[in-house]
Amino acid sequence: MANKPKWPTWRGARLTDEVFVQLTKLPHLMMIASGRQYGSRMGGASLEDAAVSLELQRYIVNNQGEKKPLYVSCWLAAYEINGKSGIVPHLSWQYPHMLEFDSGDLAWQSWEVYSLLAQTVYTTCGVAIPYEIAEFITPQ
Repeated sequence: MANKPKWPTWRGARLTDEVFVQLTKLPHLMMIASGRQYGSRMGGASLEDAAVSLELQRYIVNNQGEKKPLYVSCWLAAYEINGKSGIVPHLSWQYPHMLEFDSGDLAWQSWEVYSLLAQTVYTTCGVAIPYEIAEFITPQ
């Protein structure tokens, strides 16, 4: 992962009802909600796109050598611009609990969650994973 600094947007992926159902089956899922996101794009055009928020529990070893739970909040924001669609994934670790863990471990766990979500979304919506994303989620 050290050679993979860019976290790609999921071009071509879609947040469908089927994707939401598959996300509800993720291991260690604590919470999930679907809805619409509202806002504006650059240039002032308004937007209304699908969004999913979820929280996953991960177990990792903290700085004291103890295996402890840590929670990651995820927001998957769909977009459609000029006929092109995709999803922008957002991940955030629970604060202040994240301070107990090494930043390298948090980065690795972030990559694992990103990979799990990307594979679930692309497989479910029936879109081939773009090369850039496939390369990013493949362990080296």
